[in-house]
Amino acid sequence: AAKAEYKGYPRMTIANNVFSNLDVRGPGLFRQGQFDVFNNSIDKFHLGFTATGNATILSQANYFSNGVDVSNKASNSGVLDDYGDAHFKDIGSNVSFTQKSPVTAWTPSYNRDVKTAEAARAYDLANAGAQVVK
Repeated sequence: AAKAEYKGYPRMTIANNVFSNLDVRGPGLFRQGQFDVFNNSIDKFHLGFTATGNATILSQANYFSNGVDVSNKASNSGVLDDYGDAHFKDIGSNVSFTQKSPVTAWTPSYNRDVKTAEAARAYDLANAGAQVVK
């Protein structure tokens, strides 16, 4: 029923953000819709992506660092919590993903400035968040 109700919505772009010191998901929980997630810096995290509920996710050049598991031990095992009922693809992030869901062929219909994961991290740390107007 939800597939028919949502019909590809929401459609969201998540780009050039800094997610840090997260006890929960970052970039987030994705259900239904299409999600273009690129050039983000995710640091001190437990979970990165949670893919479920027919979501379509394109992850590109995201930089993950200092992940921990449920015992608070260093681990990147939580970069993708995949329930197997979404569509997911990663290109160029600095970690590998253990994927259960099918690989998506979807790409956004607009132009994007995708950097390398390392360049994105440097850009995000310098520019994301509230800035002082000069």
